[in-house]
Amino acid sequence: SINLAHEGARAGLAELLEQEETRNVAAAALVHSLQSSGDFIGLLDIVDARLAVSDDPRKHAEILREAADIAEVQAEDNPAALGFVNRLFPLEARDRVLEDRMIRLAKAVGDWDGSLAAFAAAQEALGNDEFAVAQMRYREAMLREQELGDAPGALNCCLQVIATQPDNHEAVGSTIRLAGPQGMWAEMTKAMLRYAEERDSIPYDLIGAMTGFADGESWAALCDALSEQAAESKLSTRDQAELHWRVAGWQLNHIGEGDAATRSVQRSIQLDNSRVDTLGSLAKLRAERRDMELYGTLRRLCEIDSGQLQHFIDAAELAIEALDPESKQQSLTALQG
Repeated sequence: SINLAHEGARAGLAELLEQEETRNVAAAALVHSLQSSGDFIGLLDIVDARLAVSDDPRKHAEILREAADIAEVQAEDNPAALGFVNRLFPLEARDRVLEDRMIRLAKAVGDWDGSLAAFAAAQEALGNDEFAVAQMRYREAMLREQELGDAPGALNCCLQVIATQPDNHEAVGSTIRLAGPQGMWAEMTKAMLRYAEERDSIPYDLIGAMTGFADGESWAALCDALSEQAAESKLSTRDQAELHWRVAGWQLNHIGEGDAATRSVQRSIQLDNSRVDTLGSLAKLRAERRDMELYGTLRRLCEIDSGQLQHFIDAAELAIEALDPESKQQSLTALQG
Protein backbone atom coordinates (compact mmCIF):
# COMPACT_ATOMS: atom_id res chain seq x y z
CA SER A 1 0.00 0.00 0.00
CA ILE A 2 1.01 3.61 -0.41
CA ASN A 3 2.78 5.11 2.59
CA LEU A 4 0.78 8.25 3.23
CA ALA A 5 3.22 9.38 5.85
CA HIS A 6 5.61 10.14 3.03
CA GLU A 7 5.21 13.75 1.93
CA GLY A 8 6.18 12.93 -1.63
CA ALA A 9 3.57 10.20 -1.90
CA ARG A 10 0.83 12.51 -0.65
CA ALA A 11 1.84 15.32 -2.93
CA GLY A 12 2.04 13.00 -5.89
CA LEU A 13 -1.39 11.52 -5.34
CA ALA A 14 -2.86 14.98 -4.75
CA GLU A 15 -1.52 16.06 -8.13
CA LEU A 16 -2.94 12.95 -9.78
CA LEU A 17 -6.39 13.71 -8.29
CA GLU A 18 -6.35 17.06 -10.07
CA GLN A 19 -5.85 15.42 -13.45
CA GLU A 20 -8.89 13.86 -15.07
CA GLU A 21 -7.03 11.03 -16.77
CA THR A 22 -5.35 9.86 -13.54
CA ARG A 23 -8.04 10.79 -11.00
CA ASN A 24 -9.69 7.36 -10.98
CA VAL A 25 -6.48 5.46 -10.27
CA ALA A 26 -5.29 7.99 -7.69
CA ALA A 27 -8.64 7.97 -5.84
CA ALA A 28 -8.74 4.17 -5.74
CA ALA A 29 -5.16 4.06 -4.46
CA LEU A 30 -5.88 6.59 -1.74
CA VAL A 31 -9.05 4.82 -0.63
CA HIS A 32 -7.23 1.48 -0.43
CA SER A 33 -4.32 2.96 1.49
CA LEU A 34 -6.46 4.96 3.92
CA GLN A 35 -8.68 1.99 4.67
CA SER A 36 -5.69 -0.31 5.08
CA SER A 37 -4.08 2.06 7.53
CA GLY A 38 -7.30 2.63 9.44
CA ASP A 39 -7.31 6.34 8.60
CA PHE A 40 -11.01 6.50 7.77
CA ILE A 41 -11.26 10.18 8.65
CA GLY A 42 -8.79 10.84 5.85
CA LEU A 43 -11.41 9.58 3.41
CA LEU A 44 -13.41 12.75 4.06
CA ASP A 45 -10.76 14.78 2.23
CA ILE A 46 -11.22 12.90 -1.03
CA VAL A 47 -15.01 12.60 -1.20
CA ASP A 48 -15.38 15.04 -4.10
CA ALA A 49 -12.55 13.38 -6.02
CA ARG A 50 -14.20 9.97 -5.60
CA LEU A 51 -17.54 11.36 -6.75
CA ALA A 52 -15.93 12.92 -9.80
CA VAL A 53 -14.70 9.60 -11.18
CA SER A 54 -18.15 7.99 -11.27
CA ASP A 55 -21.46 8.82 -12.97
CA ASP A 56 -23.35 6.11 -11.10
CA PRO A 57 -25.87 7.61 -8.63
CA ARG A 58 -25.72 4.42 -6.57
CA LYS A 59 -21.96 4.79 -6.21
CA HIS A 60 -22.39 8.44 -5.26
CA ALA A 61 -24.91 7.44 -2.61
CA GLU A 62 -22.53 4.81 -1.24
CA ILE A 63 -19.66 7.29 -1.00
CA LEU A 64 -21.76 10.01 0.64
CA ARG A 65 -23.36 7.62 3.13
CA GLU A 66 -19.94 6.33 4.14
CA ALA A 67 -18.65 9.89 4.50
CA ALA A 68 -21.64 10.90 6.62
CA ASP A 69 -21.11 7.94 8.94
CA ILE A 70 -17.39 8.67 9.33
CA ALA A 71 -17.96 12.38 9.92
CA GLU A 72 -20.65 11.85 12.53
CA VAL A 73 -19.37 8.79 14.39
CA GLN A 74 -15.58 8.87 14.09
CA ALA A 75 -14.78 12.53 13.45
CA GLU A 76 -17.69 13.71 15.65
CA ASP A 77 -18.14 16.50 13.14
CA ASN A 78 -21.90 17.08 12.88
CA PRO A 79 -21.66 20.01 10.43
CA ALA A 80 -19.62 17.88 8.02
CA ALA A 81 -21.99 14.93 8.50
CA LEU A 82 -24.96 17.18 7.79
CA GLY A 83 -23.35 18.42 4.60
CA PHE A 84 -22.89 14.87 3.33
CA VAL A 85 -26.42 13.83 4.32
CA ASN A 86 -27.86 16.91 2.59
CA ARG A 87 -26.10 15.81 -0.59
CA LEU A 88 -27.16 12.20 -0.14
CA PHE A 89 -30.86 12.74 0.54
CA PRO A 90 -31.90 13.68 -3.05
CA LEU A 91 -30.27 10.41 -4.20
CA GLU A 92 -32.19 8.40 -1.59
CA ALA A 93 -35.39 10.45 -1.43
CA ARG A 94 -37.59 7.57 -0.24
CA ASP A 95 -35.36 6.76 2.73
CA ARG A 96 -37.34 8.03 5.73
CA VAL A 97 -34.62 7.01 8.16
CA LEU A 98 -32.16 9.16 6.23
CA GLU A 99 -34.66 12.03 6.18
CA ASP A 100 -35.04 11.82 9.94
CA ARG A 101 -31.28 11.76 10.32
CA MET A 102 -30.96 14.89 8.20
CA ILE A 103 -33.51 16.70 10.36
CA ARG A 104 -31.79 15.54 13.54
CA LEU A 105 -28.40 16.80 12.35
CA ALA A 106 -29.83 20.08 11.09
CA LYS A 107 -31.45 20.65 14.47
CA ALA A 108 -28.20 19.81 16.27
CA VAL A 109 -26.11 22.07 14.03
CA GLY A 110 -28.71 24.82 13.82
CA ASP A 111 -28.39 25.12 10.05
CA TRP A 112 -31.47 24.43 7.93
CA ASP A 113 -30.60 26.04 4.59
CA GLY A 114 -28.87 23.00 3.12
CA SER A 115 -31.56 20.64 4.36
CA LEU A 116 -34.36 22.76 2.89
CA ALA A 117 -32.50 22.74 -0.43
CA ALA A 118 -32.18 18.96 -0.07
CA PHE A 119 -35.95 18.68 0.47
CA ALA A 120 -36.56 20.61 -2.75
CA ALA A 121 -34.09 18.46 -4.68
CA ALA A 122 -35.55 15.25 -3.24
CA GLN A 123 -39.07 16.27 -4.25
CA GLU A 124 -37.82 16.95 -7.76
CA ALA A 125 -36.09 13.57 -7.79
CA LEU A 126 -39.38 11.84 -6.96
CA GLY A 127 -40.63 13.05 -10.33
CA ASN A 128 -44.20 12.15 -11.23
CA ASP A 129 -44.98 10.34 -7.99
CA GLU A 130 -47.44 12.98 -6.82
CA PHE A 131 -48.38 11.08 -3.68
CA ALA A 132 -44.79 10.75 -2.47
CA VAL A 133 -44.03 14.37 -3.33
CA ALA A 134 -47.11 15.59 -1.48
CA GLN A 135 -46.29 13.50 1.60
CA MET A 136 -42.74 14.84 1.72
CA ARG A 137 -43.88 18.39 1.11
CA TYR A 138 -46.27 18.13 4.04
CA ARG A 139 -43.45 16.90 6.26
CA GLU A 140 -41.45 19.91 5.10
CA ALA A 141 -44.40 22.13 6.02
CA MET A 142 -44.45 20.78 9.55
CA LEU A 143 -40.69 21.20 9.82
CA ARG A 144 -40.92 24.82 8.71
CA GLU A 145 -43.70 25.52 11.19
CA GLN A 146 -42.36 23.68 14.21
CA GLU A 147 -38.59 24.05 13.86
CA LEU A 148 -38.12 27.26 11.92
CA GLY A 149 -41.22 29.23 12.93
CA ASP A 150 -41.76 29.88 9.23
CA ALA A 151 -45.56 30.01 9.03
CA PRO A 152 -45.68 31.54 5.50
CA GLY A 153 -43.29 28.89 4.18
CA ALA A 154 -45.27 26.14 5.89
CA LEU A 155 -48.52 27.48 4.45
CA ASN A 156 -47.04 27.60 0.96
CA CYS A 157 -46.06 23.93 1.30
CA CYS A 158 -49.57 23.00 2.50
CA LEU A 159 -51.18 24.83 -0.41
CA GLN A 160 -48.99 22.86 -2.80
CA VAL A 161 -50.01 19.62 -1.09
CA ILE A 162 -53.75 20.22 -1.32
CA ALA A 163 -53.40 21.33 -4.93
CA THR A 164 -52.77 17.66 -5.75
CA GLN A 165 -54.45 16.09 -2.71
CA PRO A 166 -57.54 18.21 -1.98
CA ASP A 167 -58.98 15.45 0.21
CA ASN A 168 -55.94 15.32 2.50
CA HIS A 169 -57.67 16.18 5.76
CA GLU A 170 -54.47 16.76 7.71
CA ALA A 171 -53.06 19.13 5.09
CA VAL A 172 -56.34 21.02 4.72
CA GLY A 173 -56.57 21.39 8.49
CA SER A 174 -53.01 22.71 8.62
CA THR A 175 -53.78 25.12 5.78
CA ILE A 176 -56.64 26.56 7.81
CA ARG A 177 -54.55 26.70 10.97
CA LEU A 178 -51.74 28.54 9.19
CA ALA A 179 -53.92 30.83 7.08
CA GLY A 180 -56.29 31.75 9.92
CA PRO A 181 -54.01 34.14 11.81
CA GLN A 182 -53.33 35.96 8.54
CA GLY A 183 -57.04 36.39 7.79
CA MET A 184 -56.78 34.51 4.49
CA TRP A 185 -60.48 33.72 4.33
CA ALA A 186 -60.63 33.04 0.59
CA GLU A 187 -57.80 30.51 0.81
CA MET A 188 -59.29 28.78 3.86
CA THR A 189 -62.73 28.61 2.29
CA LYS A 190 -61.38 27.26 -0.99
CA ALA A 191 -59.43 24.54 0.82
CA MET A 192 -62.46 23.52 2.89
CA LEU A 193 -64.84 23.47 -0.10
CA ARG A 194 -62.48 21.47 -2.33
CA TYR A 195 -62.18 18.94 0.48
CA ALA A 196 -66.00 18.86 0.79
CA GLU A 197 -66.34 18.32 -2.97
CA GLU A 198 -63.90 15.41 -2.92
CA ARG A 199 -65.58 13.76 0.07
CA ASP A 200 -69.11 14.75 -1.01
CA SER A 201 -69.94 15.91 2.49
CA ILE A 202 -69.58 19.01 4.64
CA PRO A 203 -66.53 18.88 6.96
CA TYR A 204 -68.03 20.50 10.04
CA ASP A 205 -64.77 20.16 11.95
CA LEU A 206 -62.94 22.21 9.33
CA ILE A 207 -65.68 24.84 9.36
CA GLY A 208 -65.33 24.96 13.14
CA ALA A 209 -61.59 25.50 12.74
CA MET A 210 -62.26 28.40 10.37
CA THR A 211 -64.76 30.11 12.64
CA GLY A 212 -62.25 29.86 15.48
CA PHE A 213 -60.27 32.62 13.78
CA ALA A 214 -63.27 34.89 13.13
CA ASP A 215 -63.51 37.93 15.34
CA GLY A 216 -65.31 41.24 15.01
CA GLU A 217 -65.18 42.55 11.47
CA SER A 218 -63.57 39.38 10.15
CA TRP A 219 -66.91 37.58 10.42
CA ALA A 220 -68.10 39.58 7.43
CA ALA A 221 -65.06 38.52 5.39
CA LEU A 222 -65.70 34.87 6.27
CA CYS A 223 -69.39 35.15 5.38
CA ASP A 224 -68.65 36.81 2.06
CA ALA A 225 -65.99 34.26 1.11
CA LEU A 226 -68.09 31.22 2.00
CA SER A 227 -71.29 32.58 0.46
CA GLU A 228 -69.59 33.41 -2.84
CA GLN A 229 -67.54 30.23 -3.14
CA ALA A 230 -70.31 27.90 -1.99
CA ALA A 231 -72.52 29.21 -4.81
CA GLU A 232 -69.78 28.37 -7.33
CA SER A 233 -68.88 25.00 -5.84
CA LYS A 234 -69.68 21.54 -7.16
CA LEU A 235 -71.41 20.56 -3.94
CA SER A 236 -74.94 19.20 -4.02
CA THR A 237 -77.70 21.76 -3.75
CA ARG A 238 -78.56 20.31 -0.36
CA ASP A 239 -75.04 20.93 0.95
CA GLN A 240 -74.94 24.40 -0.57
CA ALA A 241 -78.22 25.15 1.17
CA GLU A 242 -76.73 24.06 4.49
CA LEU A 243 -73.74 26.37 4.05
CA HIS A 244 -75.88 29.40 3.19
CA TRP A 245 -78.00 28.71 6.25
CA ARG A 246 -74.90 28.64 8.43
CA VAL A 247 -73.75 31.91 6.89
CA ALA A 248 -77.12 33.39 7.76
CA GLY A 249 -76.65 32.38 11.40
CA TRP A 250 -73.25 34.09 11.53
CA GLN A 251 -74.60 37.21 9.89
CA LEU A 252 -77.41 37.43 12.39
CA ASN A 253 -75.58 36.40 15.57
CA HIS A 254 -72.08 37.80 15.04
CA ILE A 255 -72.62 40.77 12.72
CA GLY A 256 -76.18 41.79 13.53
CA GLU A 257 -77.10 42.01 9.84
CA GLY A 258 -80.71 40.90 9.65
CA ASP A 259 -81.14 41.83 5.99
CA ALA A 260 -78.00 39.97 4.95
CA ALA A 261 -79.11 36.98 7.00
CA THR A 262 -82.51 37.07 5.30
CA ARG A 263 -80.88 37.00 1.85
CA SER A 264 -78.70 34.05 2.87
CA VAL A 265 -81.69 32.11 4.18
CA GLN A 266 -83.57 32.86 0.97
CA ARG A 267 -80.65 31.47 -1.06
CA SER A 268 -80.70 28.38 1.13
CA ILE A 269 -84.43 27.84 0.57
CA GLN A 270 -84.07 28.33 -3.18
CA LEU A 271 -81.64 25.42 -3.16
CA ASP A 272 -83.64 23.23 -0.75
CA ASN A 273 -87.17 24.19 0.28
CA SER A 274 -87.80 21.02 2.26
CA ARG A 275 -86.13 22.10 5.49
CA VAL A 276 -88.24 23.17 8.41
CA ASP A 277 -85.34 24.94 10.11
CA THR A 278 -84.53 27.27 7.20
CA LEU A 279 -88.17 28.05 6.49
CA GLY A 280 -88.73 28.67 10.19
CA SER A 281 -85.73 31.02 10.25
CA LEU A 282 -87.07 32.97 7.28
CA ALA A 283 -90.48 33.23 8.94
CA LYS A 284 -88.89 34.71 12.07
CA LEU A 285 -86.72 37.12 10.08
CA ARG A 286 -89.71 38.41 8.09
CA ALA A 287 -92.25 38.26 10.90
CA GLU A 288 -92.58 42.03 11.15
CA ARG A 289 -93.14 42.56 7.44
CA ARG A 290 -96.43 40.63 7.32
CA ASP A 291 -96.25 40.32 3.51
CA MET A 292 -97.03 37.71 0.88
CA GLU A 293 -93.52 36.24 1.04
CA LEU A 294 -94.07 35.52 4.72
CA TYR A 295 -97.45 34.00 3.91
CA GLY A 296 -95.87 31.77 1.28
CA THR A 297 -93.24 30.66 3.78
CA LEU A 298 -95.88 29.81 6.37
CA ARG A 299 -97.92 27.86 3.82
CA ARG A 300 -94.83 25.85 2.89
CA LEU A 301 -94.24 25.09 6.57
CA CYS A 302 -97.81 23.82 6.82
CA GLU A 303 -97.10 21.45 3.92
CA ILE A 304 -93.85 19.93 5.18
CA ASP A 305 -94.46 20.15 8.93
CA SER A 306 -98.16 19.50 9.13
CA GLY A 307 -97.99 18.19 12.65
CA GLN A 308 -97.15 21.64 13.99
CA LEU A 309 -100.46 23.45 14.61
CA GLN A 310 -98.77 26.81 15.14
CA HIS A 311 -97.87 27.02 11.45
CA PHE A 312 -101.55 26.84 10.51
CA ILE A 313 -102.49 29.42 13.13
CA ASP A 314 -99.82 31.84 11.94
CA ALA A 315 -100.77 31.36 8.28
CA ALA A 316 -104.49 31.85 9.02
CA GLU A 317 -103.87 35.03 11.03
CA LEU A 318 -101.74 36.47 8.23
CA ALA A 319 -104.35 35.52 5.61
CA ILE A 320 -107.02 37.38 7.54
CA GLU A 321 -104.72 40.33 7.97
CA ALA A 322 -103.08 40.69 4.56
CA LEU A 323 -105.18 39.06 1.82
CA ASP A 324 -108.13 40.40 -0.13
CA PRO A 325 -111.56 38.89 0.75
CA GLU A 326 -111.61 36.32 -2.08
CA SER A 327 -108.02 35.17 -1.58
CA LYS A 328 -108.55 35.19 2.16
CA GLN A 329 -111.52 32.81 1.91
CA GLN A 330 -109.64 30.49 -0.46
CA SER A 331 -106.64 30.39 1.82
CA LEU A 332 -108.63 29.74 4.97
CA THR A 333 -110.50 26.93 3.23
CA ALA A 334 -107.23 25.40 2.06
CA LEU A 335 -105.72 25.65 5.56
CA GLN A 336 -108.77 23.98 7.09
CA GLY A 337 -108.50 21.16 4.56
